[in-house]
Amino acid sequence: MADMLRLHSSPPLRHQWRRSAVPIAAASTLVAQLAVFANHGSFAAWRQPAVQHPTLAAETSSLVRVPQHLFSPTGRPAPAAVGSLCSALPAVVVAAAIGAAAALANSAHARRRARRAAATPGAAAEKEETKAELVAVSMDAPLDGRLGVAIQEGRRTISSLKHEGAFAAGWRIGDVIVEVNGQATDDNEAVKAAVKAALDTHAADGSPLNFVVRRLVRPKDTTRGMLRMTPGAGGALTVPMLDLVKQLLVDFPIVLFLDGTVRLPNGNLSALAARILANADVGFKAIDCSDERYNPGVREAVEALAGEYALPQLYVGGQRIGNGYDIDALEKEGKLMVRLELAEQMAPNPAACA
Repeated sequence: MADMLRLHSSPPLRHQWRRSAVPIAAASTLVAQLAVFANHGSFAAWRQPAVQHPTLAAETSSLVRVPQHLFSPTGRPAPAAVGSLCSALPAVVVAAAIGAAAALANSAHARRRARRAAATPGAAAEKEETKAELVAVSMDAPLDGRLGVAIQEGRRTISSLKHEGAFAAGWRIGDVIVEVNGQATDDNEAVKAAVKAALDTHAADGSPLNFVVRRLVRPKDTTRGMLRMTPGAGGALTVPMLDLVKQLLVDFPIVLFLDGTVRLPNGNLSALAARILANADVGFKAIDCSDERYNPGVREAVEALAGEYALPQLYVGGQRIGNGYDIDALEKEGKLMVRLELAEQMAPNPAACA
């Protein structure tokens, strides 16, 4: 068992080979030189002046210098010299083979790094395109005497939504409060003081609470894939699942809630909807409503949002398209593709998701 554990804990073989490719190439060169040294008998003979024989010029590499004592007075190789070189040849061939294999491994590794490097600029450019915008959040009244949100300690950032009405009021996790009732807030203490003053003013004359927040604008995502609503570790959610689903419809233009996954749907209608979207040249996100580990409560949230228990449910641009029968009907009429293409070009309407 200990041997098995050591085997599984060791790095993959391809990683070991990759790291050892350069040392193997260096070792092969050393082996070739030592083989020639050993087969010539002594290092003293090797230090004698060397000549380049025309017959062996094309057969010897730059690593093998031919000593003068290996040739007969006629200039032809002596029989003993030929035997010495022939005995050294297998070691040289093996070393050359090892060096060639190491060079091949290094070349493959270089190609992989080149592919990763080619993909990295795109990801970096996408990250650079992420910008922030100023968004107004207006509350006619506090939520149970408070804002209904939690502010990260030492910062002005919204860390969680504490009240079920906070999402509908316009708050989003990650918002940075920069202004309260026209007063700029440069730090966390300024936010606390300005919020307290705004609550006192509302209690005195009923005036609304107006905020300006800095919110990240994420680039449009045109990829396809399954999404998970939670890490799957269990525990209570800090934000109601219904609010998370609504935020999902704001973040992504095309969202499909289905029974199962896109590759392995659990029903005919879910399979039909997944196939229609897969055949369309658009990006979309899908959520498995039957996965209670990673998506607990999503089925109930989708039912509350759609007004029916049936799956799948397709949302385009934040608006409900319908269930599997509706999707099939729109696809046969040629209207679904128009809606999908239009949704990719337009930002979702947050009001439609509320």
